[in-house]
Amino acid sequence: MEIISGLENSVSLVLILSSIIVALFLVFIARRFTSPSAPLRIHPESERNVNEVRHSRALRNNCASNGDSASPSSNVTEEDACPICLENLNFAVETNCRHKFCGDCFYAYWQTFSPLTQPNCPVCRSQLRFLLKRFSPTDLDAGNSSDRFEVESRIAAFNRRFSGNPVSIIDQIRDLPVLLRYCWRIMFDGEGGISCLLRLRLIVLSLFVFFYVVSPLDIFPESMVGVFGLLDDCLVCLVFFIYVAALFRGHLIADV
Repeated sequence: MEIISGLENSVSLVLILSSIIVALFLVFIARRFTSPSAPLRIHPESERNVNEVRHSRALRNNCASNGDSASPSSNVTEEDACPICLENLNFAVETNCRHKFCGDCFYAYWQTFSPLTQPNCPVCRSQLRFLLKRFSPTDLDAGNSSDRFEVESRIAAFNRRFSGNPVSIIDQIRDLPVLLRYCWRIMFDGEGGISCLLRLRLIVLSLFVFFYVVSPLDIFPESMVGVFGLLDDCLVCLVFFIYVAALFRGHLIADV
């Protein structure tokens, strides 16, 4: 008895398993795009490093107000707060695991490690591979602020040091949501600049992928295998997204 009419059972099983894998991948990507921000909890293994940062911050601020720099302000929401200082994000940076920190707080946390050690996220302990600027409109209105330029130079230094390291295919897939959002902001929201050649390459590749997906000429024609004919389209789209993410990972290294 054939599972799918007109196909051998072995082929049908391969198509079913492939469909399950594609569906799980799409669910994973959707969750990475839409999942809420992580709560303001520092991972136990990172508490010592974070406490060093908080202590140095308290000394620098001369133990202002009640002397406890770790106490959040009443008007600070969890979404807009830095997990390290528990205050409003200031010149925020975003990690590849989608956690945001104040630029100064993250740099101070980074300095608690040896210079050649690739740090882990203080919230989820994921290995940090790159940083993105997530400045607020107020930060951008600062103009020629020395604090802004200092944070930007530190982001560039971090990306030059760690973004070029080899990345496994699993980590590349994990980084897709963050890098694709970064790509969208650069392409359409005007954050940062990319060369006309890179922009043209992305447009041409996007058109190629679009016409391949809508074309009736497929490796697995939909007319023969039905919905399973979308497998090759999904594979082409996945390869395209990974390639785009790799391009913008390289752009992070060159973005000084």
